Amino acid sequence: MSKPISKRDQLVFGGLFVATGIGIMLMITLSPEGLNVPYWVGMVAAATFAFAGASVMVQGLGWDGVGRLFGVLTVLCLATPGLWILLDPGDKQCNGSIDIGGFSLGSGVGDFMCRAVFGLGGIVTLAVGVLALVMFIRYLRRRRADAGTGSAPRQ
Repeated sequence: MSKPISKRDQLVFGGLFVATGIGIMLMITLSPEGLNVPYWVGMVAAATFAFAGASVMVQGLGWDGVGRLFGVLTVLCLATPGLWILLDPGDKQCNGSIDIGGFSLGSGVGDFMCRAVFGLGGIVTLAVGVLALVMFIRYLRRRRADAGTGSAPRQ
């Protein structure tokens, strides 16, 4: 059985992810000409790292509710690139490959297939994010109900 992660490790590793997200955001801001996506899509993708790291950090500090909120934000950020590919009116081109037993086939994939694959992933991830948001709201309601009755809050 593995031992639980220490508070120090949660703060260090969470902090590394927050720093990574902020660093990517800074690079995007200072040099946006290299982006192949709109600025806001790049920033949301970078925010995924920051929110994930912040979730780990605040849970290490014992702020479970805030950690859960950052977790919901992480999942919603993960859905954004796929949904952008699905819904953006511009033509999309992707590369795809299939590897079977060391043999690889790869080529460019057209607009429809690109949108279908990434869009499906975005929709599924958005559904998970909405479910996580519903669970977060239930968590908050439970905490409020427990605080009203004076009983110990449930995790």
